[in-house]
Order: sequence, then structure tokens, then C-alpha cells
Amino acid sequence: MSDDSLMDDFMAEASQLLEEAEESLLGIEKNEDIEENFNKVYRAFHSLKGAAGMMGLTDVQSHMHHLEDQFDRLRGKEEEIPSKIDFFLRGIDSGRSIMEGESVEFDYTELDGDSSADPAVKASTEAEAPAVETSTKDTTPSSNEGGARNEELKSLIEKATALLLYQFSDLDDFLKKEGRDSIRTTLKVEIKQILDEKQRLIG
Repeated sequence: MSDDSLMDDFMAEASQLLEEAEESLLGIEKNEDIEENFNKVYRAFHSLKGAAGMMGLTDVQSHMHHLEDQFDRLRGKEEEIPSKIDFFLRGIDSGRSIMEGESVEFDYTELDGDSSADPAVKASTEAEAPAVETSTKDTTPSSNEGGARNEELKSLIEKATALLLYQFSDLDDFLKKEGRDSIRTTLKVEIKQILDEKQRLIG
């Protein structure tokens, strides 16, 4: 598996996660399913942070960590979210720019003036999780169900991948603190293989 192939896989996953976060933020702005959309945004930020860490893209990882932290502070404060949507939409756009190798400045203290956070980042780079649902339908295939079953399988694989990336983010932080670098390396290799196989199967 080439490095270029792995980076292509990462960029595809990252693009999908950012799009999901963007759509969910716009849903919150329209007052649609606030709690569900909040969780989708948080999961997307958290999963992308983990995926970036797995790829060694520390600028992307750091940016998403700051966005995730700021967004999590709004948990239980739904009434405050609409006024802050623009901040996170700009954060998503900045994330895209960082992944494209652009130099970015982003003020993470804009929302609350937290002096403990870095006031801005100049970064460049080379480049709760969704529930895995099972179908309750009759699993006996028919000639008219092939396309639907394929779409269902694709959706399941997408959700399983998101779950994997979400959980890896926390596990990687723990292993790093414990100095278990050999385990981290092994997990990264195996997860990259999973992502590569997922890309081969469903694109």
C-alpha cells in the first residue's frame, strides 16, 4: 500500500466528515433535530482528529482538537449554538485549507477569550460515534433488492469506519501517554489497511 494511496483514503474520509459536520451545523441553524445534529458535528470533529493523528498530520489534528473542544463546551447550551454557527463553519473551511497545504490563521479564542488556548495557528500539511444499525428486514434477497442491499451494506461500512476512527482517537491519546509506541504503530498500520480495503470495496 503506497503512501499516496493512504493519503487519498484519508482525504476522502476527511472530506466526508467535514461535509457531514457542515450539513449538521446548517441543520442546527434551521432548528432541525438540534441534539442529533449536535452529536453528528461532534463525532465528525472527533473522528477527523483521530484520523489525522493516525496519518501523522499534526496540524490537522491540532486544528480539529481545538474545534472539538470549543464545540463540546456548548453541550447543554443549545440556545447559544445558532449565534456561533459561523465560527465553526469557518473552522471547517480552515480545516480544508490546512489539508490542502495552505497556511492558515484561526482564532480559537473568538468564542470565549480563553487565554489558555493558542490564539491562532499557522499550519501547513502535505496534504459519541454513529451507531452501527442492523436491518430488521427479511434478509432473503430477491431480484429487486440487490441495489438496496448494496446501499445498505455501503452505509454500514461507512458507519463502522466512522466508529473505528472515533474510538482510535481516544485510544491513541492513551497509548501515547503510556509510551506504548509499538502498539500505536501496529494499530495505525492495521487501520490504514482497513481504510484501504474500504476504499477498494465501495470507493
